Amino acid sequence: LVTRCDAAGRPADEVARDRALTHGVADHASEVATMVHRALMSPTVAYGASRRHWREVSVTAPVAHGGVLEGFVDLLFEDHDRLVVVDYKTDHIRDRPALAAAVATYRLQLAAYAAALASSTGLDVTRCVLVFVGGPEPMEHLFEGSDLTDALIQARRVADALVGRVRTHAIIDTGAQRTLGNEALRTALMRNSHRPSTREDIIGVTLDVQSGDNQPAPPIFMGKVVLSGVRVTFGDMYLFEHWDMTREPTMLVGMDVLGSFDAIVIDYRTHQLELRQRSANSDWLSRPVAPGEYKPF
Repeated sequence: LVTRCDAAGRPADEVARDRALTHGVADHASEVATMVHRALMSPTVAYGASRRHWREVSVTAPVAHGGVLEGFVDLLFEDHDRLVVVDYKTDHIRDRPALAAAVATYRLQLAAYAAALASSTGLDVTRCVLVFVGGPEPMEHLFEGSDLTDALIQARRVADALVGRVRTHAIIDTGAQRTLGNEALRTALMRNSHRPSTREDIIGVTLDVQSGDNQPAPPIFMGKVVLSGVRVTFGDMYLFEHWDMTREPTMLVGMDVLGSFDAIVIDYRTHQLELRQRSANSDWLSRPVAPGEYKPF
């Protein structure tokens, strides 16, 4: 069992109480110390302590449209020439639904850290581990294999967009024929107005068929690009559930829109997206406008 947690080899209790005092939460020092001990009881943390490792690693990486991802990885260690990301969470997990909700909340955060670390170090991140220390015993959740791969793809594709006045996650998917929106986005848009819709079938890569409501969308702002006249098919599509993106407004931008551009450049290393206009008369593109210049959806 690991009981010491700083470079000087001081006991965990002493380090926890010093940190609590430094951060102005001295009244909660005993709670902090308890959570530190829970973290040290984690099998992953104990294993990581025996490997080459780093604590509180600062991560900064460029993301889409000139943004910057900043954060700290609580524990990073090498395992057979690959990296493992460990993140401590103070959530008190009471049951499986609570665990599922917490995992969905933190999934993209860990994937973004993993993508940034892989890009900057040249080493693959083989797994990410959430260690929950808010309950009586530490609880771990592991992202690896196809689950981590899906999260990495999603983290690299997600950009910020503004649909009408609704802040939205935009997923660039060159494999999708139609532009789709989840129910959270439709609900947010419908607070302002209602527009007529038509039913449309969406055929997935496995040839499964799902139906949605095809409606005109308000102007869509993505960086310096404004898309207008776009129709979006809304519904409880399986892909939003698969990617754990049902709670926040999310849109998948398909080839019905992307095909109007001459070129689409996605730089996965730097998380940059570039859209090159096919012609000045494209139906989808319009001049830059201010948010106040259009009527809400």
